[in-house]
Amino acid sequence: QLILLHDGPIPEELHRAIARRRDHRTMIRETPERFNDYGHSLRQIGLNMLAKGLVPADWVVITNGDNYYVPGAVEGMLAAVRETKYKAAYCNMIHNYWSWQNIRSCLTHGEIDCGAVMVAREIAIDAGWRAREVAADWIYIRDVLERIGPQAFAKVDRSFFIHN
Repeated sequence: QLILLHDGPIPEELHRAIARRRDHRTMIRETPERFNDYGHSLRQIGLNMLAKGLVPADWVVITNGDNYYVPGAVEGMLAAVRETKYKAAYCNMIHNYWSWQNIRSCLTHGEIDCGAVMVAREIAIDAGWRAREVAADWIYIRDVLERIGPQAFAKVDRSFFIHN
């Protein structure tokens, strides 16, 4: 299931592009006006939709329009958490902030972007998206960590996520 939330009315050319690729697994919503807050309000809207049962999901990956995933990313992350004690999984990533380096993500140094993390639905809803500053992605991960601890995270030692 993909929830596509657009910050402000969707331009006509984007409507056409979405219509060409639409399938039953994609839910599209737009806001009446732009929030201009790096997409943080949209992320909380998406979590609220999950909390209200408007979207069927067991696991949540919060992402952005400038994030890319290698083929098999979802399956690889799901394999790490399915039928285990883990409540979240994270993977390595390639990040343009560090000159396109392959980052061996780790929880202890905060070197982890929310797009590289899959979290159980209930935990994601409980943590919410409270911050609005640029580093809100890492604050979200910190909030998830406070709820479940690092021992509840499975580490997938592959680069599934690319942040542009």
